[in-house]
Amino acid sequence: VAGANIEVDMIVQNIGKDETTDFTFTVHRNDYHKALELLRETAEVLGAREVFGTKNIVKLSLVGVGMRSHAGIA
Repeated sequence: VAGANIEVDMIVQNIGKDETTDFTFTVHRNDYHKALELLRETAEVLGAREVFGTKNIVKLSLVGVGMRSHAGIA
């Protein structure tokens, strides 16, 4: 994805019960189709089970020093 000059944000790696791993990340809306096509091509090479995405995502941030001292916020 970086090689295609697509900026990636908020990467999450999940380990599944069936010992699979998936990566979830966000890209700018303008790069959605380009990134999705690139991942579909890459999935074939890697033997990945599935590639999917959605354009209906909103990113929100709660910023402040209180985030450090108040457990249970997230």
